[in-house]
Formats: sequence, structure tokens, C-alpha cells
Amino acid sequence: MKFEIIMPYRPYSHGDLSSPHGDLVQLEDDSWRNSSGKIFKEGLEYEKHRVSIRQAIEALNKNSFYKHHIIVAIDSDVYPNKSFLNNFENVSIIKSEFKVPKEHYGVRMPLACKAAIDSLPGEGFLCHVYLADTICSKNWDKYIVEAINRLGEDKVYVPIWVEGSHGAFQELVGIELTPDFIWEKCSKKIAAGAFFLPDPRRSYIQEEDFEHYIEILQKGNRDCIIENCGGRIFGWLICLCMKISYAKQIKFDITDVHSIDTKFDSQLGGLGLKKVVVTNSFIWHPQCSHLELRLKY
Repeated sequence: MKFEIIMPYRPYSHGDLSSPHGDLVQLEDDSWRNSSGKIFKEGLEYEKHRVSIRQAIEALNKNSFYKHHIIVAIDSDVYPNKSFLNNFENVSIIKSEFKVPKEHYGVRMPLACKAAIDSLPGEGFLCHVYLADTICSKNWDKYIVEAINRLGEDKVYVPIWVEGSHGAFQELVGIELTPDFIWEKCSKKIAAGAFFLPDPRRSYIQEEDFEHYIEILQKGNRDCIIENCGGRIFGWLICLCMKISYAKQIKFDITDVHSIDTKFDSQLGGLGLKKVVVTNSFIWHPQCSHLELRLKY
């Protein structure tokens, strides 16, 4: 099964709200210039701690069982150069035409995603908001498709969402991981709907840490978990896989910065849809603000 994967992207964005304001123009050397003339280049110190959009796409293409189409959704004031991501044959760029007022800059990402949804026909499946700084596990999509085939197309499917610990909860650093700790204690203690990968006792984090974490999680022998959309008990609100026709029914409020995630998820619940948490599929969002991120991609 082929997904239309919607990947919102704004250069040098940290959750969209902290990205450079105004026009962002990509130069020939792939750096970006904002409207005040400041140049933003790859390889800055903080980028050692984040997944780049190229790494995210490379991981998707390598770890996915199926060949998906990736739609990179950008804002109306982002101007990539002609070579941007053109080395990926399965990537298209959709640009929002909505000029976002300065006071509503937080809705840029929802409107870019809406442009991507509007560009699609009503048939088929999409993956809504696959963040451009995440890494998927091997065959993440295969397990979701198996769940769809088993439980039906009238539901929303989501992988387990694994966050970095952001340096908080220091009692978790280097702790011995067990299924009970992850499933019962950690997820309830820190945040519903997200699972946290504790920091290792070193200055960097790598994919092997993620893979080890998955191995422990799977020892919990959990089958798919079904909950209400909008509930966010075990199922997060990112990488929502569903029929395109469901996504087209969601209304976007241009004054509401939460339209992309919490409101979108809650409106799916308003449609009466159930969310299936596919417990052998994983997406990793490292957010390593203090650890060097070492990836194979």
C-alpha cells in the first residue's frame, strides 16, 4: 500500500514557532537567507542535535517496506532553489498560497499541510504530519498496513511515538529498561501518548539506542491498542495514517496554532473514528538539544 506522506517543513524550525520570520530564500549553496539578509547554513552547532530533512527522507526510503510518495509542504514565504530535494525521485513540494499575518505565524504549518491535503484526490491513504526531523523504524509501514487489512479502513492508524527525554527527568538517565517501566511507569509519569527514550550515560545518542529501546518495548507483547481519536492515551497525534477522504473533512482554523495536531486529532474523534496504535511500528523524534545525534543517514 502506498501512502501520501505529508511532511511539513520550514528551514531551521524548532516546532515551527521558533523559526526565522519573513521570507526564506534558498541560495545556490543550499543555505537560506531571511528578509533581513541573515544567512542560515547547515552544519551549525545546534544542528548536530537534530535530524535533517534529508536524513528523515533517506530513513523513510530505506526503512519503509512500501514505496511511498512524500509531499514536502512549505509555507508561502519559503522559496527553495531548483535543486532542493530533487535527488529524491519520490518527493514533491507543495507550497501554501496563504499569506499568514504576522500575528498568526503559528498557523503556517497547518496551512501548508492543508495545501498538501487539498492537492490530493479523495481516494487512497495518507500519513498526516510526518515531521521532517524524525527517524522511522524498519518496516514501520508494513505493520500499519497489516493492521489496516486486519481491522479495516474505517479507522485511523498511528505508530508508537518515541521522544528524546530533552535532558529532563534525570533519574531516567542510564536506567535499566524493562517493558513494565516503559509501558506502565515511564509513559504515565511523563506524558500520555508519547514514549520517552531515556538519555544514555554519554554525550551522544545513536540509532542503536533507538533499536534497543524498540526491542524492550516489543517484549511487552502488546497487540494493537484501540482508543478514541482525540484521546491520546497511548496514541500520539503525529503520523496519523488514514483514508484521504477523512482528512479532507477536517476544518482548519487559521487563527488556531493547534489546528495541525490536537484539533485535527480531536476532529477525527468528532467524526466517530477510532485510533489504532500499532505497537510494532515506531517513529523516533530525538530532540537531542544537549546530546550529539549520530545517525547512519
